[in-house]
Amino acid sequence: MDSPSPKPFASPKFSPLKKRPTFYNGKDDPTLKVAREATTSQPKFWRIVEKDLRKDQIKRVDAVVQSYEDNNTLEGLESLLGEYLPAADDEVGKLYDRRSKGGKQVSSHIQQFAKTFSEFLGCYSQVLELVKSADNQFGGVAVHTLSLLLIVGVNKSDKEELIETSLIKIKHNFPRLKHLHSIYPDEKLQKLIAQVYESILVFAQRAIEYYKRSAWTRVWQAIAEPPQLGVKLAVDKILDELAEVKEETNILLNGRVQDMEISMKKVESIVKKQSSMLVEQQQVLAEEQEKINEMREELNKVTNNVGQIKRNQSEELLSNLQCHLNPDEFSCTDHLEYYRQQIHSRFFNRRKPSVFTLDELLEDPAYQKWKSSGSSRTLVLRGRTTTSMTALSWLSHAAVQLVDKLKEEYGEDKDTVVVYHFCKVENMLEDDHMHTTLSRLIYQLLQSRPSILHERNTYASFKDSLESPSWKKQQVKAACKLLVEGLNQFKTVYLVLDRPEACKGGVSGLTKLLEQVSEAECIVKTFVVVDKDECDDSNLEDWRDAVDDGVFTVLDDLDQA
Repeated sequence: MDSPSPKPFASPKFSPLKKRPTFYNGKDDPTLKVAREATTSQPKFWRIVEKDLRKDQIKRVDAVVQSYEDNNTLEGLESLLGEYLPAADDEVGKLYDRRSKGGKQVSSHIQQFAKTFSEFLGCYSQVLELVKSADNQFGGVAVHTLSLLLIVGVNKSDKEELIETSLIKIKHNFPRLKHLHSIYPDEKLQKLIAQVYESILVFAQRAIEYYKRSAWTRVWQAIAEPPQLGVKLAVDKILDELAEVKEETNILLNGRVQDMEISMKKVESIVKKQSSMLVEQQQVLAEEQEKINEMREELNKVTNNVGQIKRNQSEELLSNLQCHLNPDEFSCTDHLEYYRQQIHSRFFNRRKPSVFTLDELLEDPAYQKWKSSGSSRTLVLRGRTTTSMTALSWLSHAAVQLVDKLKEEYGEDKDTVVVYHFCKVENMLEDDHMHTTLSRLIYQLLQSRPSILHERNTYASFKDSLESPSWKKQQVKAACKLLVEGLNQFKTVYLVLDRPEACKGGVSGLTKLLEQVSEAECIVKTFVVVDKDECDDSNLEDWRDAVDDGVFTVLDDLDQA
């Protein structure tokens, strides 16, 4: 006897939310027209997708929808998503227990897809909060469609780069929307949010259709209609709409601040005029003063929100450049501590530590001149290390201490920045390229002041340079020029570079770096530590020739006893 076929998806009925202040003027707000049209077209699509799903998959989707109906939250969808995310360290044991009892093993590419989907959902949920405050139906439809996309995506045997890349693109371009309740939205912004809501549903539908095509169907349709075309068009539309949302939000926020400042000045003017009136008007003055205090408090809140939004946008712009400058998420602070531990392990395990210290350096006239000078200067320390079985230099301890001292001295100075890199550590599989060192220095500069990327021309200049052929070919000269562009955003920069000669192309790369730095508009104090066995006199002369001889000093023959 044939088993009964699974029940088709029914359009769920979602209960209305309780009355509360919303981003929209109720569910009949005309700006929500495109969102309402999107919700009416989804049930037909659900029924088509359901035909290709197993009973257990349909049951999971139904559970997510029911959870939303009960709680009006994304808890059900997040719970389903959590089944496919990589396990945390303290959950690994539980995961092994589940698999040993017959649970299905989650492949790495499914885990990666789930992680990407989770980050995308975190962004899109901001839009859902705005639209479902007008009508809970909007949230229910989105949860239903997204749960289908998740179920279909995690049940693909092969990784789909197109969908994952699309989700990442959307996530990277999503503006922060959680502060929108602090402004009065205009009709244009309300329509834009509704359009983004609808476009994400269209994208999800296109992605599901793309997943569900068989391999043969993809090959056949690629002749006249590439299967990825619908997905790409949906993504492009979303990116355009997100850019408009970001621009409109900034316009409204800035206008709100300006209007409030004008209003506050008018009220202050009234208070000043009334201050000369009779005693019986003191009550009026007190009331007006209370209005000023309330408006000032609200102005401070909005101003803080504007500042936070701008900081978030700057961090988003830096995140967009990170894949070019710091793809391995290298942390200079973690690297500093790791290097400090290596030096301590190698040179402090004797009864009498044998290292060159900062205290010895502070007493040297050459260092004092380098530190106190009002112009750019370069100071080089060169010497040999006699301690056996180590690739480290005994001089590097002074470089570590110098970084600590400079960071403490200029930590609160907005016009001065300290950047550094230690090029040689023990147990490296291979030496870093000089281009990698320069990239990490550039990233430190931008990380210390990401607001410089808020200037459109500055961001465009960095983006164009990082996407240029010369950058992709790891041309050191191009990296040096970009570093100088970052240096020029500050008045004074301390650049500490330890063991650059150990990098691939490090000796010649340092020559190019010094040449470019000498043309910087700011004051650059460059401090370099090199090993004498790896750096001969001709190298020193090349570096000296790269800058003015009067600003280049070498403390030589600093050999370990």
